[in-house]
Amino acid sequence: MGGEVIVKLLMVSFLATAAFAGAATADVKISGYGRTGLVYYEDDGRLPDGANTTEISSRLRMDIKASTKTDNDLEFGAQFRMQWDQGDAGVESISPGMISVGYGGLIVYVGNVIPAFDGAPLLKQTRLGVFERSWGGDPIGRFFLGADKGYGRDENRVGVALRYTRNNLLIRASYVDPDQSGLNESASGYTEELSFAVNYKWDDFLEVTAATAQNGAGFEDNDLYFAGARYTISDVARVGINFVDNGRQLHSRQGTVGSPGNTVTIYGDYDIGKVTLSGYVANNSGEWERKQTDNSFGIGANYDLGGAVLGASLQRDYDERLYADMGVRFDF
Repeated sequence: MGGEVIVKLLMVSFLATAAFAGAATADVKISGYGRTGLVYYEDDGRLPDGANTTEISSRLRMDIKASTKTDNDLEFGAQFRMQWDQGDAGVESISPGMISVGYGGLIVYVGNVIPAFDGAPLLKQTRLGVFERSWGGDPIGRFFLGADKGYGRDENRVGVALRYTRNNLLIRASYVDPDQSGLNESASGYTEELSFAVNYKWDDFLEVTAATAQNGAGFEDNDLYFAGARYTISDVARVGINFVDNGRQLHSRQGTVGSPGNTVTIYGDYDIGKVTLSGYVANNSGEWERKQTDNSFGIGANYDLGGAVLGASLQRDYDERLYADMGVRFDF
């Protein structure tokens, strides 16, 4: 019942805001990025004989956004994403769409929303290099993400989200129903995810974030919690700490047997001219069948080429496997 009440309130906000629409002017934009490089992931005997541990990895992402603004400053928007990753031949590359309506600091989204937990500031701040990966600092538990491509088996999935900003305060809330028809929920054990996040900044020197996802990724009682803080030491140096209660469901890359536990990560970055050095150290209390250590770490460096970035990272995960990458990325 709680989920139904919240989604109805979000939809009422959407429709009530839309009721004030007048004449409009439209705008369409395309943005995104391209990246390519080499990725190495250490083989400890799990890969088939003859499998390569080093591969070329590439991605091209294009975000198509359309917006219109009425005479009384009501803003409507729509967007979807086209994304190709190396090895995607025959794979769906267009995401489901999202529609929004906003006024002032309030925006309500419907469709392929970015859930509040997934979009919480600082949650993924430990990611390194142009491939933006963190093998120790990222959450290990499962929760819904905004879809970059298709929904897969969740073809009747729908989300409603709210974003409110005022000065240095950001509040997000979301509701994701993996199957709004209800036909497959009983058979699959799926349920709705509710997530909330709040972020606040103090004069550009301290930022804090707290978030939760209830029934993360649609798994009942899989509740995740996050708290993070980042302190700006100077114009060239920042340091932060994150805590994640990863819930009860392991991310697929860890496997399906065991507990994701809690993760504490200390991270930072430092600018030297056009080079940004970054790193993290993480500790995880979970237990799963492939885990070899409680500690993970990573270091990375990005060089600003002026319109593009050249970057590299070296990381070790909780299975004691080394990961390394090097590549280039440009945004447009």
